[in-house]
Amino acid sequence: MHKKFQLPTIIAVIFSLSSACSMAAESVDLAVSGTIAPASCTPLLASNGEINYGQIKGDALDQNNYNLLESRQLAFTLTCSAPAAVALRAISARIGSTVTEGSEGSRGFAPAPIALFGQAAGTIPAAGLGYYDTNKKIGGLAARLISADTQADSKQVSQLVSNNNGASWTAATAGAPLLLNDGLTSWGTAGSQTPVPFTQLTGNMEVQPYLDKASNLSLTRAIELDGLVTFEVVYL
Repeated sequence: MHKKFQLPTIIAVIFSLSSACSMAAESVDLAVSGTIAPASCTPLLASNGEINYGQIKGDALDQNNYNLLESRQLAFTLTCSAPAAVALRAISARIGSTVTEGSEGSRGFAPAPIALFGQAAGTIPAAGLGYYDTNKKIGGLAARLISADTQADSKQVSQLVSNNNGASWTAATAGAPLLLNDGLTSWGTAGSQTPVPFTQLTGNMEVQPYLDKASNLSLTRAIELDGLVTFEVVYL
């Protein structure tokens, strides 16, 4: 009787211990994480991108014609952490201030009313030089990269332009302007219409400002030129 009475108890205890061990089983997780980082590119202009014309004599300005200032050049580099196909988008920070005989586009550029870069008046887009006396315009500026000087990873490249946000590209004319209201600028090998990946682009940016007719300027006081254009890197 004693054995028969104890057996169910022993079995019950064993089952209970087995169940407890199963519930108490320990575990460890393996997690894999990280970030696949795209190449990053940094544009740089010599002299911190600043061009100072110093004092411009008001009495030397033409009363009845637009006044062209001497063009200046700045070394330009675009350096990437790995080979990348990129483009530049230009945006004026002085929207509404361009002296023009036309109208400004969405990024603040308007046809220059004077011949620039050897091109006829009204053909080169320009950005404004800011205002004086709150709302009086001063002039404009245009910018381009010197084609002969532009290289990607030490190889000559040609300028490309896209007017549909990079969906397609066409070859630009030599020294085409960079200040485009609806376009992007990139670079490809000679004869190609596809942007080429690179780790470093080098060249020289030529900047050409102009001033309004002296008859439209208040020359009894100092007028500060205040042009500012931002160039954004677009990853393709």
